[in-house]
Amino acid sequence: MLYDIGFFIFSIIYLPLLVFKGKLHREFPERFGRYALAKEKVLLSGRDRIWIQAVSVGEVAVCKSLIPLLKERLPGHELVVSTITKAGNDLAKKLFSKDAVIIYFPLDFGFTVRRAVKYIKPGIYIMVETEIWPNLLSELSLNSVPSVMINGRISDSSIGKYRLVKPFLKNVLSEICAFCMQDTIDAERVIELGAPPDRVKVTGNMKFDLGSPANGRAPDVVRRSLGLNEEEALLVAGSTHEGEEEAVVEAFKGLILEFPKLKLLIAPRHIERVEEIESVIKKYGFEPIRISRICSLPERHCEEPKATKQSQKRDCFAPSGLAMTEDIFARNDIPATAPVLILDTIGRLNETYSAATLVFIGGSLVKHGGQNPIEPAVLGRAILFGPHMFNFRYITKVLLKEGAALQVAGKEELVKNLKMLLKDPLKRSELGDNAKRAIARNRGATKRNLEKISEILRCPSARFTCSGHGEPLDFARDSSSLDRFGTNGEHCRIHSRGSEPVELRSRTMTDFIYSLMTDKKRGAAFLPFKLILYLASLIYGLAILVRGILYKLHIFNTRKAPLVVISVGNVTLGGTGKTPFTILLAKILEEDLKKNVCVLIRGYGWDEQEMLKRNLADVPILVGPDRNRTSNKAVKLYGSDTAILDDGFQHWELLRDLNIVLIDSRNPFGNGHLFPRGVLRESKRSLERADVIVLTKNNGIAAGMNSIRKEVSAISKSAMILEAVHVPKHLYEGRARSVHDLSTVRAKRVILLSSIGDPLYFEETVRSLGADVIEHIKFPDHHDYRKKDIERVTARCDERHFDLIITTEKDIVKLNRLGLFIGSYKVLTLAVEMQILLGKENLIDRLHSLYTH
Repeated sequence: MLYDIGFFIFSIIYLPLLVFKGKLHREFPERFGRYALAKEKVLLSGRDRIWIQAVSVGEVAVCKSLIPLLKERLPGHELVVSTITKAGNDLAKKLFSKDAVIIYFPLDFGFTVRRAVKYIKPGIYIMVETEIWPNLLSELSLNSVPSVMINGRISDSSIGKYRLVKPFLKNVLSEICAFCMQDTIDAERVIELGAPPDRVKVTGNMKFDLGSPANGRAPDVVRRSLGLNEEEALLVAGSTHEGEEEAVVEAFKGLILEFPKLKLLIAPRHIERVEEIESVIKKYGFEPIRISRICSLPERHCEEPKATKQSQKRDCFAPSGLAMTEDIFARNDIPATAPVLILDTIGRLNETYSAATLVFIGGSLVKHGGQNPIEPAVLGRAILFGPHMFNFRYITKVLLKEGAALQVAGKEELVKNLKMLLKDPLKRSELGDNAKRAIARNRGATKRNLEKISEILRCPSARFTCSGHGEPLDFARDSSSLDRFGTNGEHCRIHSRGSEPVELRSRTMTDFIYSLMTDKKRGAAFLPFKLILYLASLIYGLAILVRGILYKLHIFNTRKAPLVVISVGNVTLGGTGKTPFTILLAKILEEDLKKNVCVLIRGYGWDEQEMLKRNLADVPILVGPDRNRTSNKAVKLYGSDTAILDDGFQHWELLRDLNIVLIDSRNPFGNGHLFPRGVLRESKRSLERADVIVLTKNNGIAAGMNSIRKEVSAISKSAMILEAVHVPKHLYEGRARSVHDLSTVRAKRVILLSSIGDPLYFEETVRSLGADVIEHIKFPDHHDYRKKDIERVTARCDERHFDLIITTEKDIVKLNRLGLFIGSYKVLTLAVEMQILLGKENLIDRLHSLYTH
């Protein structure tokens, strides 16, 4: 919820930037899980899908080594590749359109990811590198879909940001089944952030597995298409960022006088910057030429001027270009006015590297962190990069250690080293050969990751245990990890000195937020999260205040129903016993006052509906958000004269004749804050509207009841105050509900299973019966159990020695409806009822007065 609020605010702020940058493209609705009809049919028709998320061009390129192996190893599975950026999507379509369905990744709102998962129906979700989206991971977990991170990395620039949200991130990471990290530092960092150590493995960097150009064109063919002859040298500045083109062009201008046969090609990381780069090139007196416009040159430049249009397109370097034979660089005799090529098409950078004499890696002169140097290394090119290569830390380390690249401190060193390499072809050849050998020694990550993916798909239990095989191996931070597993293909993982038992929770993000709301999380690290919740509670409080004023001013109308309306509600979130009290109240009205009662509920918790139906067999239970409509229906169809609004204290739309508010005596108002900072639905002052206040769960706390009564009486001076308790009735077993006496559990070792508002009270009640509670497996209130949840519960029970399992009526209703069974274990349900200890006769008199006035 907190994440959704923050993500929504961010989206609203970011929307104008998307419009300004022109990123609201035709397929943008896919980010909301809405697909064109043709693609929708394809998605709905498929099964056994592998969903691969590759955010942009770099991650899509990594998939070039993975997808062919997936198709070969798992031929029965369909592939879906999602991206976030348009450039990444375009490249994915170009590379994988025959092998996979290409879509845009859904925005990480709950409703969008639910829709996307419904359409895709993945059997496994694979995120390339560090793609952590909390709502999607939670939804996949709820649907028993395992998530795997491959080629994982935590960069130097991002680790600090992740540490700021470490308490939140730990819960999110627990949803991921396996972490296949690039090197030991990345593995140590993801464990530090909260990943379970036994799920983390070092498998290497898949980028080492990238091969030769995708279209297979030979380097000499590419060079001819660029108009280069054998004597000419080509400097390719690949994936450059703002601020680097000027340094490269200035260096080129200084070199061209000494090396007149040197040519320059700039390939910007973001092609939308082409016009900006053209201005830089013109500033230094050169003529910029876009690769995509080469075909607009006179026909005499074409290798086959009489060829058909179709064949020309097939042979072109760029999608719209033509194969060149004439030297397009030699269009002027003065070197200072020679052209500089700009690669403005997607997916051709690797091919230009094959034609290069020297390669400069962009993003490294500025503090961006560098770009991938492996592609030119695979091709045996002489590589140079700047001081900022922290995004490719391990690859940089390998290349420098192997003498396969040169690192320069700045522009001056760049010019110096370029000049040295242009004069020394043997040094260029040495760098290239070393680069090829370094890459060859570190291959194999893709196959290791594929083994883990296959293992999880093959073994259902691995989806939940998520542990590796074999003995754990230690890797020292300064050791050459990839050398140790890159050649022998061992499946290695970081050594763990022991791990805590897995907590059997499903909505871990919800649990984390609730722990903040109730101040269970303490310490300075949690203060930023609590501040965000507090700000959200101010907005929520303002909305509640404005809503109340609008009703009081009759701008919003309150309707009068054709029967007596009694609301049962509270001022906190759950756990006060509304459903048991509604059952008690309905029986009092029916048996003592002989009234024809109905219960009106909104229908948010069908477990409560089933409990009401079971315990009130002759009472109509009407479900619907418009309670005025359902009240009229109750009068017309059932002749009802009294309606109980379950959870109706905040329901202003219907005029209530009596407001009954329940307060948990053990924790009356939480931490005193409004939702979401606390558990209050409204401020304590709202008790002024209450006619009857019921203090529940006062078992064993008689000493504190006077102070609670005084606090409540000070707010609501005219309200009648009652005291009530939950009393165990009996235990029952199975759908037949065969009854067991409460003494059945005395001295028995039991495991509790619950998803209720106050699990601690349930546990105390079971202990009061004499049971030995050895473990309590808890899920959030109103949790919708999935098959995966029960499989995990069963696995946990298999590890313990006990006599029976005890659950609540709310939980057994859900389990029975879904047909879920906890192995072959005996499960008993504790049935409880509400009893009024003090003030029942006063309540009956008050109810009677509703009909006599």
